[in-house]
Amino acid sequence: MSAIFGIDETTENIGELFGDFLHFIIYTVIGLFFLGICLVILVFLIADNKKEVIGSIKDKFLKIRKEIGRKDK
Repeated sequence: MSAIFGIDETTENIGELFGDFLHFIIYTVIGLFFLGICLVILVFLIADNKKEVIGSIKDKFLKIRKEIGRKDK
């Protein structure tokens, strides 16, 4: 590619591709974050027993935290 277009243009094109890839990753993470928030809100709107849902979410987070603690040791 460098032989055809030259080093400057090739470097610029590779930089643009890398920048586009970074934008894609950032927008994907932000999109998934907001999707997660929307799903949590939806669960609270649909759930009949909200205290039970909160307790279930707390238990899952505590379980994940304990598993992470075990992996560190």
